[in-house]
Amino acid sequence: VTLTSQVCTHFCGLVGVPGAGRLDASGLRRVSGLARDFRLQSTFLFSVLAKTSARGASPHLQQLILRIDYNRSYSREAATSRSAKIGASQR
Repeated sequence: VTLTSQVCTHFCGLVGVPGAGRLDASGLRRVSGLARDFRLQSTFLFSVLAKTSARGASPHLQQLILRIDYNRSYSREAATSRSAKIGASQR
């Protein structure tokens, strides 16, 4: 959670400066890296919450997961991530 929060803070600091105008190539690379980091961290957090929920945690956690993953985006990303890890470990 802390890492995801830090990524969001860095992103806001980079693009949220009033009057900053357009980003240069370096700024665009940083935004791209932050987007990648956010995707990885948020997918990991979703996976942890989903596993906890599967073990019979509170119904409130199940509702939170449903709201976070309303379009199944995180579920697909987590499945892709697991497949990539399994493929890498079999090499």
